Amino acid sequence: MFHFDHKVALVTGGSRGIGRSIAEVFASQGIKVACTARSSSLLENSISEMKAKSLDVMGFVCDGTDENQVKQTYQEICTHLGVPTVLVHNAGIVEEKIILRLNSEEWDKMIDVHLKASFLWSKISLRGMVQQKKGRLIFISSILGLKGAPALSHYAASKSGMIGLAKSIAQEVGKKNITSNVIAPGYIDTQMILDKRDEVIEIINKKACIKRIGEPRDIANLALYLISTEASYITGQVITVDGGISL
Repeated sequence: MFHFDHKVALVTGGSRGIGRSIAEVFASQGIKVACTARSSSLLENSISEMKAKSLDVMGFVCDGTDENQVKQTYQEICTHLGVPTVLVHNAGIVEEKIILRLNSEEWDKMIDVHLKASFLWSKISLRGMVQQKKGRLIFISSILGLKGAPALSHYAASKSGMIGLAKSIAQEVGKKNITSNVIAPGYIDTQMILDKRDEVIEIINKKACIKRIGEPRDIANLALYLISTEASYITGQVITVDGGISL
């Protein structure tokens, strides 16, 4: 049994996949959850479905790469739910292209979505956490941020950058009763692998210790532990959840 002293959590990319699962798991523990996403229609549907389960969640449309939108959305969250003392930066995209064909606009887009948005949400959230004298930051990176991958240099670089950011934040704010950790998922059954499901299953059968695709709930359960009182001495860590595929 875990214990929680956080009343409000902010989950970016909370409309589907890993983000939605984290939002549901947090809300099941009585935590108010603010979910952000860029797609209003997808977010509205997800929030309606979660509310139908009597979960205390609210949706906020926001482009996390836009500083003004981030500031405005954060203030709206504080007004409607209270100051978030948990931030899970999960929003992400994936696009394959070998580096010789990758243009600067595609590179910038990937860096902005994963790394710039991580910075913007962290900066504004940390101020509230410092005032509340407690906080938990969790960054959803990837095992590819640890080892790279062909045709995904921009994705891997951005996910690796999130790790450096999280570790630096941990060193800056640990004395403020704030932790900062990274979860690095392997292959998780989300929209991102939908077009490559057969290929992913083949890779898992060859390389993974646990012969199945990961579920969003596998990530959400770890995130729940990391925001618990029992995890208060864990910070600056990168925890892989990949069925042993990276061994």
